[in-house]
Amino acid sequence: MAEPSLSWHPKLTNAVPDASHSLLTMTSDVWLPLRAEEIDGLPEDLTYRFWDGGKEFPADPADCAFYVVPYMKGAEIALRPLPEMTSVRVVQTLSAGIDHIQPGLGLLPEGVQLCNARGVHDASTAELTLTLILASLRGIPDFVRGQDREEWRSGFRPALADKSVLIVGYGSVGSAIEDRLAPFELARVARVARSGRETARGPVHPISRLPELLLDADVVVVVTPLTEQTKGLVNADFLARMKDGALLVNVARGASSTPRRC
Repeated sequence: MAEPSLSWHPKLTNAVPDASHSLLTMTSDVWLPLRAEEIDGLPEDLTYRFWDGGKEFPADPADCAFYVVPYMKGAEIALRPLPEMTSVRVVQTLSAGIDHIQPGLGLLPEGVQLCNARGVHDASTAELTLTLILASLRGIPDFVRGQDREEWRSGFRPALADKSVLIVGYGSVGSAIEDRLAPFELARVARVARSGRETARGPVHPISRLPELLLDADVVVVVTPLTEQTKGLVNADFLARMKDGALLVNVARGASSTPRRC
């Protein structure tokens, strides 16, 4: 996944500091995983500390009021400074998921705001999903391997048009995936989330209907957050319910599947 391009803007976070932010003062430290000069629009009256998960902390963690978690560095690094961040008021992840920071929530002072980056990765994840679907259906990996061997084999490959697609996990990323599928003349798009609801595109079915919806899908896209309920969601029973020859694309956390058991 590509590293996000950052700008200090309300679309990035749920708790955006400015010079008058009630949670921060001019003496507050803000820990960032990018250097402050690389981010547009930061308030000028705050103290920024660069820390991307290195061995040494940039300053006393007890002085940190706003902690932006290093991106894609894992739970061990994300959690390391938390026991010493006795003054922290906001913890901001750069991912939509917060599973890597959840084990440390009990270490935080009462009243701390935990914010995710919902929406930041919608476009890139949706583009990746579409790339994986098309590459798999059209046999691109086989053509690339053949090219490496200087073999030029032809063959018939299925199109995405007229296929039925099931999106498992219909939050902002799931919706963005459907946006990009729209021009491909699909026969049907079915949507599943934790609870059912109506959208302008059609119904989002509750997760209880997943077993029956798997039976009709030609392409299944898994884009669920990682929770206790979604760990191991893609298991032997899940795969057994899919059509023979159906394509599974998992752009969720790896722990949502249990490949060794399948």
